[in-house]
Amino acid sequence: MNKRWKIRPEGSNWGDFGPNDQLGRINLLTEDRVLEAVKEVRTGRNFCLSMPLDLPGGNAINPSRLPPELKPVIREGEIAFDGPARRDNPLQTDLLCDDAMLIHSQYST
Repeated sequence: MNKRWKIRPEGSNWGDFGPNDQLGRINLLTEDRVLEAVKEVRTGRNFCLSMPLDLPGGNAINPSRLPPELKPVIREGEIAFDGPARRDNPLQTDLLCDDAMLIHSQYST
């Protein structure tokens, strides 16, 4: 265990993969492990594992972590929704429907 983490949650892997690690437990997904897991496949069905970005919700642990905000992009004082792309480039024929999201990366799962 890396000495940097003197207090860490039980079962966590904080520091186990070095001080500059960016992957965490994904380090455990070696090619051999993936091949072993493929042996368990019985059907070709797929399903989504993601959860909505506002779950589990709440900010009791850190009040500055706020839920995601979805906002329209404003271009030249107008909402960029169903706006012609030719405003930015006369050669384009598409419509723009741009939005932006502000998300505190520690708010959600």
